[in-house]
Amino acid sequence: MALALSTKSLQTYSKELGREVFKISVHRGHSTRSVVPSHNTLKNASDKTVSLEKKLLSTTASLPRVHNSTKIVSNPIAWYASKLESHPLLTKCITSAFIAGSGDLVCQYITHCQSKEDTTEIYSTNNSTFTPDINRTGRFAFIGMTFVAPMAHSWFGFLGRYVPGTSFGAALKRVVLDQIIFAPFMIPGFMTNIMLLEGRPTNEIKTALIRNVPDAYVTNLAVWVPALLVNFKYVPGKWQVLFSNVVGFGWNIYLSYKTQKD
Repeated sequence: MALALSTKSLQTYSKELGREVFKISVHRGHSTRSVVPSHNTLKNASDKTVSLEKKLLSTTASLPRVHNSTKIVSNPIAWYASKLESHPLLTKCITSAFIAGSGDLVCQYITHCQSKEDTTEIYSTNNSTFTPDINRTGRFAFIGMTFVAPMAHSWFGFLGRYVPGTSFGAALKRVVLDQIIFAPFMIPGFMTNIMLLEGRPTNEIKTALIRNVPDAYVTNLAVWVPALLVNFKYVPGKWQVLFSNVVGFGWNIYLSYKTQKD
C-alpha cells in the first residue's frame, strides 16, 4: 500500500514539474510584442521548480526503503539469511538468547503445571496462576547470547575447516570430535555460568556439577549425536548454529530443569 501511494505521489509531482517547465518555456518563446515576465516572476517559478524537483527526489529515494520493508514482511527467511551473511555472529547471538530464554520459560511453565498436579491442596489458589521468574529467564538468555552462540559459532567454523565435506564419514568425524571435545566442556560450562549468575557459593556449584554433569552428558549423547549427524551432513554451514539452536530449545528445557531442580 505504501509503495502504491509513493508511486502515485511521484506521478503527481512529475506532472506539476512538467507544467511549470512548460509555462517557463512559453514565456521565453513570446514575440517581442509580448509582455516580458519580471525578474521576480521568473525567480518564483524557478524556486517552485527546484522545490518540486527536491520533492520528486525525496519520494524516489524513499521507494527502496518501502520496498525493503515489504520484502522483510513477505519473506522473513530470506531476510534472516541476509543477516546471517552480513552479521553472522550478532544474528546467532540474538537467536540463541531468544531460544535459551524461551526454553527456560517453557521449563518454568511445565514445572508449575506439575506442582499443581502434585499438590494435595486442590482448592488452594497459591499456585493457580503461573508467574514466571523473569530474572531466571534473563540469566538463561544472557548465557545463550554471550557463551553458547559465540562458542558454537567458532566451533562449527573450526569443524568445517578441519573436516570439510558433507559425506557421511566427514559428518561422523565431526560428531565424534564434538562429543569428545566440545560437549564435555560446554555442559559443565553452561551449568557453572548459570549458577555463578545466581550467586551460588563455589562448594555448592562443585557439588551440583558432580551430581548433574554425568547424567546430562548421557542425555546429550542421546539427543545430540543423531541431531548433529543430520546437521553436519545436510545443513549448510551458515545455518548449522540455527539448526542447533532449534534442537537446543528442547535441550535448554532439560538444562533448565537440571540446574534449577535442587
